[in-house]
Amino acid sequence: MEQIQLVAAPRTVIGKQTRALRRSGHVPMTLYGPSLQPLNLQAEALHLRRVLTQAGTTRLIYVQVGETAYPALARDIQRNPIRGDFIHVDLYAVDIHKAITTTVPIILDGDPEIIRTNRAVLTHAVDEIEIECLPTDLPPAVHIDISGLKEIGDGVYMRDLKPIPGVAFLSNPEDLIAKISPLAAAPVEPVAVVAEPTAEVEVVKKGKGEEEEEEEAEKK
Repeated sequence: MEQIQLVAAPRTVIGKQTRALRRSGHVPMTLYGPSLQPLNLQAEALHLRRVLTQAGTTRLIYVQVGETAYPALARDIQRNPIRGDFIHVDLYAVDIHKAITTTVPIILDGDPEIIRTNRAVLTHAVDEIEIECLPTDLPPAVHIDISGLKEIGDGVYMRDLKPIPGVAFLSNPEDLIAKISPLAAAPVEPVAVVAEPTAEVEVVKKGKGEEEEEEEAEKK
């Protein structure tokens, strides 16, 4: 598997100055790790997008800063809630000779006939698994074949996952991954109720706005 490389440069601007950095087409980043003093970095936005699209949070990224390449994993990826642009990215530097513990997604392969013919539905219990391995052995995902599921109640469990060389599964072997469930009953039509006029109440807006998201990122 080819190495994924991210070209980065040292970053001197912090706080609200990073707004101008983002307007110039660059994204502020922080590289940190157990044996590394945190580094303030920046990367070209389009290049970073291509790298993160390929690597996600489960593939090793070699962060090239000058003559040094730091193996790392993408951790906290902050985006503008409206435009989707990157606001800030945290990268976790790892030692490729030491095992790490992380989670990777579980991908279900196969198309059971009972699902394909709309006689039942597939219920997902979990969509990721905790594993331990060397960073260089980290799989982007763990696959499991569900084509053998035939009847309502049939399921696949953590114990059914095929071993992967160099990877230890840490999740409970008895944990359910997915099962065949009966179709839901037809919903009952609600009865319309005419409510008496009430006094107008204040609506509290939930969630972070664009400015709040950026202000939090600018603290880094």
